[in-house]
Amino acid sequence: MGVQMTEKELKPGRPLGISIFAWLDIIGGVLGVPITAFVVFFFAKSINGRHFLAGLGISPELLFVYLMVLCVLAIASGVGMWSGKRWGWYLGSFFCVYNIVRDVNALIRITAAMNAMSREDVAGMSHGPGFFYVKFGVRIILGILMYLYFFKANVRAHFGLSETKKWKPVATQTAICAAILLLLTAISRWTR
Repeated sequence: MGVQMTEKELKPGRPLGISIFAWLDIIGGVLGVPITAFVVFFFAKSINGRHFLAGLGISPELLFVYLMVLCVLAIASGVGMWSGKRWGWYLGSFFCVYNIVRDVNALIRITAAMNAMSREDVAGMSHGPGFFYVKFGVRIILGILMYLYFFKANVRAHFGLSETKKWKPVATQTAICAAILLLLTAISRWTR
């Protein structure tokens, strides 16, 4: 006669990294709301902001929606990770993939943005394109490391995902992020 253990008893405690990611996502999402308002209503309305966004093909309205969606995703991701829910793992890891894809896209678009600006505007910038290549390159590497953390055995066990295949969420999340990027690109071209 064996003793049956509940799922909660079998589930290991929350890994420290997940606790940190959860709090960072929650705090970042909450602080992102007023920052979004500032970016859209001040930066995007300035001459340099308009030129920069035009070079990226993004309208201020699309930027506002995009940033608000990221804030909501960050808060939800943090809550889900903190509570140890499966959907928290999927949303937290998806958020990592989305950030990686976004940073890769930004890395690719640096040259286009610089070409859309006048020489005077580029000369007046405090950082050249090399700074941005390094910035987004480092962010991509950190994003990949964070994403790999989600696949550690103790992390997957905490979320009850020890038995799931690893390639399925990677393929699904990458496909969804690529679709979102293509949709945003189409919308930005349509709204020009």
